[in-house]
Amino acid sequence: MHRGPDDDGFSYDGSAAIGMRRLSIIDLESGRQPITNETGEIRVVCNGEIYNYVELRRELEQRGHQFRTASDVEVIAHLYEESGTDCFKHLRGMFAIAIWDQRARRMTVARDRIGKKPLYYSADNRRFLFASEIKSLLVAEPSLAETDPDSIVSYFRFGFVSEPNTIYRNIRKLPPGGFAVFDDDGLRINSYWELDFAPNPVLSENPADWSKQFDDLLLEAVKLRLRSDVPLGVFLSGGLDSSAMVAYASRAGLNPIKTFTIGFDRPEWDESPDAEMVARHFGTEHHVLRVTESQLKNDLEQSVLDLAGYFDEPFGDSSALPTFIVSKLAREHVKVILSGDGGDELMAGYTVYKGIKFAESYRRLPQWIASGLLPRMADFAARAAPGTLKYKALRAARVLRDSCLPPEDVYFTKTSMCRDAMLRRILRPALM
Repeated sequence: MHRGPDDDGFSYDGSAAIGMRRLSIIDLESGRQPITNETGEIRVVCNGEIYNYVELRRELEQRGHQFRTASDVEVIAHLYEESGTDCFKHLRGMFAIAIWDQRARRMTVARDRIGKKPLYYSADNRRFLFASEIKSLLVAEPSLAETDPDSIVSYFRFGFVSEPNTIYRNIRKLPPGGFAVFDDDGLRINSYWELDFAPNPVLSENPADWSKQFDDLLLEAVKLRLRSDVPLGVFLSGGLDSSAMVAYASRAGLNPIKTFTIGFDRPEWDESPDAEMVARHFGTEHHVLRVTESQLKNDLEQSVLDLAGYFDEPFGDSSALPTFIVSKLAREHVKVILSGDGGDELMAGYTVYKGIKFAESYRRLPQWIASGLLPRMADFAARAAPGTLKYKALRAARVLRDSCLPPEDVYFTKTSMCRDAMLRRILRPALM
């Protein structure tokens, strides 16, 4: 609805309508969506970017396909024409895609492997509504704005509502790596990809080679993401993940690199000195937005209201606020941003993983010590301790008790914002 907007496009043939509000990244002039195949019978809209479109286009042209644009999205139309829903397996990118097949009177929607781009839908036997934002569905059908009690509990527990649910009873998220087909036979949800833990014959079995292989893969991934017809930059917090993005963008030849950091007047919040050190090392064009605590307080209410409108659902991660602020700064200079999001998940960087590792060792203690003596000692220390020490002792007791749980329950408790005891205090019994 508000993406860009650099362009928009719409297609309607009596049975199906697809539309797009575009933020133009690749092929600014001729890449207007919906994009079609040679005959116009396949129509595609895509929110996102297909990183390997150059390679895919070359292969498709060799097989006789004719292209009318330089857009990354056009490869989707030709791939679908050739291989149907198997086309999604060949795409590397972040995307939410809708394909109207006029020949088969069939609508297909798909989402990228990790779910970086959202895709919401609502369906019955006669109608299929979909959009990249919930607010679009509520405009099309206001009666969908009925909250789901199960999702409310899920939100309080984790700080977000996980797919396939949303905060609304009759609106669903398409799962990551999934696609949906809607035609005269109704709606069918399928998966084209899921994480595979089987040995990969392409990768070396020698651990000494893994660092080099990871380095090569990450460099290739960053190179692909630098394909852009508009200026791009990097969010730089000074942490390992965003600093790695700057390093690999430099190796990939991005020059100058525009980096963006938010700085705070409270030292315990401020990561800008680390970011500036990285920026100096790589000679980036560095931009720092200095924010005082009083500014944050003054802008807090409006920022929260703005974010609530953008997210469409309750979202309980406070990092959204500084990200929102630094995004405004970046938008004054670039249209595309790389970030280190996902690095901690991939490389076990969060403290929760350390806690799980500790629990593995702790469970080896005799049960009377692990679940009895040590937690009781921490409880006793908490009752006797003053102020902040009391909090630390109570937290230690909880960590010790949690560490006695089965591994999956350890992870569950450590990632929960509200445990069941707290939920019973804040939610009515009927809702629980």
